[in-house]
Amino acid sequence: SAEGGRAPSAPLPAAVKGDAYVLAISPAGAAIAAREPKGVLNGVYDFAERLGFTFVSPGEAGEIPPASGAGAACGSFTAVPRFRHRGVYAHSIVRKDTAGARDWLAFYAKLRMNAVGADASFLPLCREFGLRLETGGHGLTELVPRDLFKKDPELFRMPQPEDFFGKRQNDYNACPTHPGVRRILKERFKEKMKSLE
Repeated sequence: SAEGGRAPSAPLPAAVKGDAYVLAISPAGAAIAAREPKGVLNGVYDFAERLGFTFVSPGEAGEIPPASGAGAACGSFTAVPRFRHRGVYAHSIVRKDTAGARDWLAFYAKLRMNAVGADASFLPLCREFGLRLETGGHGLTELVPRDLFKKDPELFRMPQPEDFFGKRQNDYNACPTHPGVRRILKERFKEKMKSLE
């Protein structure tokens, strides 16, 4: 860590890896050192909070500025997150049809999260805020298109126990033992991974 509030000097301490950072504050200003751009961004938000800013919700309205004359204490501060990936499953909030998705992703970054579960179309925006995009949840709904149900209902699950008259349903899952499902899953999963490169 830096001494006397001067800018941290290289090399950084071994513990500072990933999006960890060193923030040095002196009367002359502040310096942030990190191994990754996300670490620098984390340091910026840390410094803002030390100046008195509070982030309570997405968007500008959720940023509460400091009281007049507030300032940050001088010193050197090393922040090493306890977990490499810290995030939130936000599929219900961050969706193609959700207004303000950008504000939500920016808010997660302000909270020093570095991962988010969201639609794959948000990969460029996630990269902008240093967020690792995690996809999952009810992935079979995406990988086995629901419109196949009319053509081939055998691809879809049968409710258990088998007291629902043997009817198939096209809700969130598929029939895991059907060879056609396994083929579709392999093909579509490869396509999905290519889109995330």
